[in-house]
Amino acid sequence: MLESVKFKNFKSFTSETLIDLRPSKIEYLNNTNVSKEGVLKGCAFYGSNASGKTNALNAITILLDLLFKQYSISPDCFTKFNDEKKMWFEYTFRIDEHKVVYSFEFDRAKGITDEKLFQDSDLLLDRQIGSAKSFITENTDYDEVDRNTLFLRSIYFNTKFAGKPILTKWFNYLKKSIFFNPIRDVFKLVSFDPKKDQELFL
Repeated sequence: MLESVKFKNFKSFTSETLIDLRPSKIEYLNNTNVSKEGVLKGCAFYGSNASGKTNALNAITILLDLLFKQYSISPDCFTKFNDEKKMWFEYTFRIDEHKVVYSFEFDRAKGITDEKLFQDSDLLLDRQIGSAKSFITENTDYDEVDRNTLFLRSIYFNTKFAGKPILTKWFNYLKKSIFFNPIRDVFKLVSFDPKKDQELFL
């Protein structure tokens, strides 16, 4: 399950922002509000109109868009409140007893400049601009990596993480995610599983 998301220079968020789904120490809520993985079962964003609620949600769904849809980061994703050249995201997940941490950085001019994947303390993927190292695949060194595509996406669709059960379970969890925006599309649910229809309807 998703444990936390950190991001910076994304839309209306200029400083590093953390969405933390780890529970507080109020133990009597554990039975109803906390999953078996030790993560909150849900959260709510509240605030006035145009205060960034949808942008906070999009910081979560952008990962799903980049992994499972024909989606690329546009200049509109960068904050308009500063001239910073780089936007950054980090996602932490709890899968069984393991921690999966994935991060990527996007430069206005160069595209994806940094990408890392850890399972617990083991580095499984390390990308710097157009070169990458993978400890998931037989080949460890890659050159001329597409600057507009997550390297993780390429590895997944080429290998399905064969022999990596935690990563496989993680991606199955991601694919089962559904996005629902009742303001924009009242009856539409967006699925991220490539094998299913992209749109479901209530």
